[in-house]
Amino acid sequence: MVQKWRDRLASRTVPEEVKKTIEEELTRIEGMESNSLEFSMLRNYLDWLTILPWGCARLAVLRGSHVWFLTCSQQVHGGELRH
Repeated sequence: MVQKWRDRLASRTVPEEVKKTIEEELTRIEGMESNSLEFSMLRNYLDWLTILPWGCARLAVLRGSHVWFLTCSQQVHGGELRH
């Protein structure tokens, strides 16, 4: 489970202070009992922290009279602008 979170973060540009906090929480959860309430809360927190689009901003593109907003995945994967 911890490796899943680390893998998610590998492709993101996470601020150093946030990265430090995440690493502390990853170390903490490794020593917890999986049936505890605290484990469940921390697992949800880490899920949330690792799915945020760190280092990614929406890009506005003007085409004719339309403004298109590209998501991070469209920018990374060369997304097409569609009506």
